[in-house]
Amino acid sequence: MLRYRYSNLIVFLICFFCINTKVGLSEEIKIDFNDLNPNEVITTQFSEKGIHFNLLDIPINYMKGPKTITINSNLYPKADGIGITTRENGNVDINYDIEINFANDIDYFSILSLDSDEPITINAYYNDDKIESKHYRAGSDLQIWKVEIGEIGGSNRFDRIVLDLVKGSSSNTSGGPEYFDNLVFNTIRTTCERIDSDNDGVIDDWDECPDTLINSCVNRHGCQCSVTFIEEDDLISQGKWKFYSITLPSDFSQLDVKLFNYNFDTDLYVKKAIKPDEKTYDCRPYKGADRTERCELSNDEESIWHIGIYGCKSAKYNIKVEGKRCK
Repeated sequence: MLRYRYSNLIVFLICFFCINTKVGLSEEIKIDFNDLNPNEVITTQFSEKGIHFNLLDIPINYMKGPKTITINSNLYPKADGIGITTRENGNVDINYDIEINFANDIDYFSILSLDSDEPITINAYYNDDKIESKHYRAGSDLQIWKVEIGEIGGSNRFDRIVLDLVKGSSSNTSGGPEYFDNLVFNTIRTTCERIDSDNDGVIDDWDECPDTLINSCVNRHGCQCSVTFIEEDDLISQGKWKFYSITLPSDFSQLDVKLFNYNFDTDLYVKKAIKPDEKTYDCRPYKGADRTERCELSNDEESIWHIGIYGCKSAKYNIKVEGKRCK
């Protein structure tokens, strides 16, 4: 594949740097469980946000949402969160954990516990190693807690969170904080993990031309090294002119015009800003009959270029006009 020759080296150096310094982009993502249907079992509904739920020790279908929460005949204000039934066979409470896996590394996690009458421990893991742990003591009914761990911009990274919930003190109490809402996490993608959608060797965050063709040469901005503005076959009569013009943007540093004579003799003329003639031109190769003529001219600003074809004899020719990016 033709690629901008330095792009892979640049990406490698950046990847080496970010791996050793943990430099990355962060994005805060919020999840409101009210978008779920009533009693809808939570499985992969939020996978597009890079998060997947699982229940340990009890079946996943115990976790449903949203539920309007009523405890002791009192209604929680604005508390339509996910609910977890923790009764085993409808008789006794059990211990259980909520496991949350993340597609990308995170450095911060929080969730509202809407029924905080039992203790909760939040554990944060990375590659199965426990990185941080935080314990919240039991509160009281109708208390709302913000359970959180980590720090935005902090040095620790996590890829899995486990909420360790315990059973209640009697069969009549809840098996832990059983209602949750307003989950927030801060995800991190390192430079090495950034995406190159058009596979041109320049990551999307730097790619100024996101739809370059496969196998095309690109510069460091992800734009094609060469773009064809005009390419056609045509006929010209003896003693006549045909003119073409293009506006070449400033990011193109060179104009490349090729004229191929299929038969007899046509002459190529190129001029910036005005139409060329036999006496006024910036380039006139004058190669003679049955030859390819070519003009390569520098372009340091957005410019209008005029191309003139003169028929020394009636002839068939091919004209190709390209702009080239060399930086």
